[in-house]
Amino acid sequence: MISKAKPTEPELDVVALPEGLETGFYRLRFGSIVLPVQYRRGTGNILLVIFHGAVDRSRNEIPKYERQLPGLDSCHQLSVADPTLALHPEMVASWYLGAAEMPLEAEFPRLIAHLSARLGLRKLIYMGGSSGGFAALNFSLRDPGSVCIAVNPQTDLSKYHSNAAERQLLRVWPDASSLAEIGSRVTLDLPTAYAKGFDNLVIYLQSIGDLRHYGTQMPAFCEAGLKRPDRFILHCGYWGIPGHSGSIPGKAYSAWVKAVVTAPWLDRQAILDAHHVLTALPRQPDNGSTPPSLVRPGHAMASPTDLRRSDLLREHILRQSVEC
Repeated sequence: MISKAKPTEPELDVVALPEGLETGFYRLRFGSIVLPVQYRRGTGNILLVIFHGAVDRSRNEIPKYERQLPGLDSCHQLSVADPTLALHPEMVASWYLGAAEMPLEAEFPRLIAHLSARLGLRKLIYMGGSSGGFAALNFSLRDPGSVCIAVNPQTDLSKYHSNAAERQLLRVWPDASSLAEIGSRVTLDLPTAYAKGFDNLVIYLQSIGDLRHYGTQMPAFCEAGLKRPDRFILHCGYWGIPGHSGSIPGKAYSAWVKAVVTAPWLDRQAILDAHHVLTALPRQPDNGSTPPSLVRPGHAMASPTDLRRSDLLREHILRQSVEC
């Protein structure tokens, strides 16, 4: 869903944000940057920051606001429009890196810090897909203790669609002559950045039907992520939609958001358990028969009593790990 900003939207200085910021569209000013946002007020102390992907300028207006998620009343939501796209009529993606005269990458964490203090936040979640996934990974890295949910993200712009990233970024970095030169000023290679160490938690969703991202963008990042396996969750799958756009449906990534929101602790195991509870299929009642396809010769099926004992044992182990 795309919403068009109106000229009457209030412009607010992030340093002087009101404590009771109401749901609505705003233009947040910080330093030399004015950032269009759509804000939905929640009842709790969790903020979900949402970044959009590339924008087809022939069909869509800017600023663009990625759709917010239903069923998260306790969670504040902030859909962020990339202001860089307004600098050139042919810009479709800038990965929220800003421009030569717009230090968005450097300044955005300051905005989030002010907002976090004003709202009294306890959890911060950064989420985006494709180029928005790059932004989510980048800004979450700069916010230790946060959680990132990246959906089919780009991670290394030097390996993305040949020179597509260079063509885009040179439009707003006119004093640079190459992508490498831009890379000396902003982050283009997230696997290398993460390999230096990270203190956020990354949930990386990848459709295996998205061959380009699966083959060129995921491997190096996974190698970096697995240096901290306690802070990295990889969820690969196929949801029946080939290619890149829309290949991971909303119900798949929203389940991870809800898992982070409902998990009692911000650690990998707690989030995994919460996600399992949210997505596990209900156990079918035992009517004395078993589907033939599930029976292997020579293997007895577990009885309902055995399954219940297994559940109790698992709950006991989880309690012991928490108490320790």
